[in-house]
Amino acid sequence: MTNFWLVGAALIVVALVFIGVPLLRGRGEKAVTLSMIVLLLGLPVVVVSLYLALSTQDWDAATQAQQPAAISTPEDMIAQLEERTSNGSGTLEEWLMLGRSYATMQRFPDAVRAYSEAWNKSNNTSVEAALGLGEALTYINRDALQGDAGTLVEWVLEQEPENARALWFGGLVSLSRGLDQQAADRWTRLLRFEMPDELRGVIQQQLAVLPPSEDLLENPDQSSTEVFIDVSVNVADALTAQAAGANTLYVFVREPGKAGPPLAVKRLAPSFPVSVQLTDANTMIPGSTLADKPVLSISARLSMSGDPIAASGDLEGTAEWQAVNNGAVALTIDRVRD
Repeated sequence: MTNFWLVGAALIVVALVFIGVPLLRGRGEKAVTLSMIVLLLGLPVVVVSLYLALSTQDWDAATQAQQPAAISTPEDMIAQLEERTSNGSGTLEEWLMLGRSYATMQRFPDAVRAYSEAWNKSNNTSVEAALGLGEALTYINRDALQGDAGTLVEWVLEQEPENARALWFGGLVSLSRGLDQQAADRWTRLLRFEMPDELRGVIQQQLAVLPPSEDLLENPDQSSTEVFIDVSVNVADALTAQAAGANTLYVFVREPGKAGPPLAVKRLAPSFPVSVQLTDANTMIPGSTLADKPVLSISARLSMSGDPIAASGDLEGTAEWQAVNNGAVALTIDRVRD
């Protein structure tokens, strides 16, 4: 049995890589981001839940040692659930499981039906049913964030303010209503949870174009000496014509040689020369600081689309900041991203 679970886990990881990586290359489109998060977080849960609920394999029977195990596809397992819930029958958990399965397979109208049944069976008290229904409605029509889907997500956040999925969709609800500050606050709280680096990077990229979280402004880290990084940015003469077509300028601060999202970021209008100051107020993760870093890498990128995720054709430049100087850094945008 151990070997079975090891092989199953490996297959799930492979599936996530093949599904998740192309989605991550979707350059930040919200629909792509939504799909990636549901698939990366939902697929393992759904596969394991379906197997445990519907498998008839007897792992403890000695006779099974010499008999091939019967293998059911996800479609077969869903068909069994559909039979159990036919004509409105079925338990609350079965309807929830059916809703999860439909959502993971991107059968969103079916997911709406299943989660609606679960919501009704729970007498409008199931957090999972409300959140699942809100998500499925959002996939069908993004305008639902301003209507029923938004109402359901807000109700979930009232019941469970630290529900990670609700915080993510709650941020989308806030954006749909023009409440950028509220979206930043919700997604900043979301970063406190453990999650894959890929998902963390997506959330941080979204935060890069929003105002700083009020939590960061009201509770700055007082334990370290504040650092001010003054950067002057200009464009090389050879790229002046291309720079004229840029949409947005991003300035990033990173630890040299360290993978992952930047320590801090600032979004600016692309007019040159431009001067910008980065401090702990611009950090992307609650509690992080620019202090105690002897050397930092400063990079600037002119985005042609306005997207915070780098793309071919963007214009870039880098420079180095050293704590011993704590002075201004002159940075020239001098290359085109492949």
